[in-house]
Amino acid sequence: MAFEFLTDDHLERYGHFNADPTPTQLGRYFTLEPPDLEFLQITARDQHLRLGLAVQLCTLRFLGTFLNDPTDVPKNAVQTLARQLGITDLRFAKPYLRRRSTRFEHAKAIREYLEYKDFDRLEILH
Repeated sequence: MAFEFLTDDHLERYGHFNADPTPTQLGRYFTLEPPDLEFLQITARDQHLRLGLAVQLCTLRFLGTFLNDPTDVPKNAVQTLARQLGITDLRFAKPYLRRRSTRFEHAKAIREYLEYKDFDRLEILH
């Protein structure tokens, strides 16, 4: 199995926030650079969609994976992103999840923006 080297504790902690990000982590992983802001502006017109997209982008950077529930994010991370986007209403979760496909469309857009690609089996073997 691919995860044999991980302890049960590592597996339990993987893929979600185990605590609020520290101020240092917020600065490193939740600071939006000008290209990020342009990507967010182009990809999502509505504020709740832009904030949800930013949350997914920065969560991927921080955790290395997308969340099963992209709105299950510490409040300080959402506040940090909202402040940079000029958004005062932090209630993005319900409208963001209204259309189930939005989060998957955004995940695809983020992978393209970051130039991530899926490895096929042959690439893994070489």
